[in-house]
Amino acid sequence: MIDSLRSPRDGRSLIFVAIAYLLLLVPFAIDLPVGCWGFWLIGSSLFCFCACVINHNHQHLPIFVRPWMNQVFNVILTPIRGHTATQIAIPHNYNHHIYHGDRRDWMSPELAGEGCGCVRWLRYLVRASLHTAHQRKQPDAPQLSREQQQSLQRERVVLWLFVGAIAIANPVKALWFVGIPWGMAVIALLSVNFIQHDGCNPGDRYNCSRNFTSSLGNWLFFNNGYHTIHHLRPTLHWSELPEAHDRLVKPHLNPDLDVRSILGFFLSSYLLAWRSPKIKNP
Repeated sequence: MIDSLRSPRDGRSLIFVAIAYLLLLVPFAIDLPVGCWGFWLIGSSLFCFCACVINHNHQHLPIFVRPWMNQVFNVILTPIRGHTATQIAIPHNYNHHIYHGDRRDWMSPELAGEGCGCVRWLRYLVRASLHTAHQRKQPDAPQLSREQQQSLQRERVVLWLFVGAIAIANPVKALWFVGIPWGMAVIALLSVNFIQHDGCNPGDRYNCSRNFTSSLGNWLFFNNGYHTIHHLRPTLHWSELPEAHDRLVKPHLNPDLDVRSILGFFLSSYLLAWRSPKIKNP
């Protein structure tokens, strides 16, 4: 399988997917001590979010050379995300990457409204979810290709079989050890999108998004912090983003949009802030 990867660095992606499955399913095989539930759920949520990032990368640049293997990988990714792998293409590839956070973007930061950082963040989570679901049902919404629709149907079948299997095995554990990590991963995914674009200029080629350069964060999340270059070159492999960011983006980027820690920024600009984040004019 490794020989079929587009890049050998995606071996780490496969390892992370395997870890995510283990963290979700091991509690069904053994009874974990109650004292470690919290730590286990944090780990499961983290790797479910990693699976979302891996799927994001995969939908932009399929990780396998052979098309049928990419279809299988879509199916494999679905149960650890809690929703089908292919469905991200419509709101993300066909909407977000066209409008870059402006008001036509289904997940535009404008949905957060006004107020203190924490309130805006919570409001965004609700509004962005509802708004995206509503827009996808509109007649003029982008449509998946025939191949994508076929993959989506397979993924739905597998997802419902997985949900049924864990619900029969142990409904309480299914809720705690699968449902909670699924939910936390979605919250993290929406939050990252919000933080990367909030307060930025969607009409500016280089200043349409915020970048986070922490080595640890980008190792864990496959260089997802380098967001501007991803908008400029969405099919560029994740392993090439740091170098491309330094070469193509940083010379033109407002320094306020080059931030080290996403966690530190989230705490200072949202959870502990009374005002929305602002950037200085270049």
